[in-house]
Amino acid sequence: MEKTTKKYVEYLYPGLIVSETSSKEVEHNDPMKVNIEGRAIGFRFYEKDFINASGEQFEGKVKNRTNWFYIGKRLTFSEVQSRFGKMPKYETLISNMECNGISSVCMTEYGNFMPMEDGDMTLEEYIMEHSKEAKALKMFQELKKTYWGKSFL
Repeated sequence: MEKTTKKYVEYLYPGLIVSETSSKEVEHNDPMKVNIEGRAIGFRFYEKDFINASGEQFEGKVKNRTNWFYIGKRLTFSEVQSRFGKMPKYETLISNMECNGISSVCMTEYGNFMPMEDGDMTLEEYIMEHSKEAKALKMFQELKKTYWGKSFL
């Protein structure tokens, strides 16, 4: 009996009524190395175990599923309200956010609004959090506060 674990990226696409997904096997689970396919508005990673026994292959359940990485801009409830509150077209979005306690959404480049749950982030947020340049900028900002008080630059 032989067990193998495979990694996958699951892409999220805008759909007519509900979003659609597709999956592809990958070698890594690094958001910085994902090849965004087609009109994808987000992606996440997961793993599956496969057992080979007596010439048959058995597929396990999805495990280690990550949160979503959305391609777009995060908007808080107050930002959505101030930006779109006077437009009747967005009444349902605002009402859904309010009634369901959704504190932020991702506005994609295709005009979709995806609710963001705890742990979800935009790809831009991920890059800013994990890139060396962003870390250096944060360190510099903290250094300015520590040594110079309020920023004068």
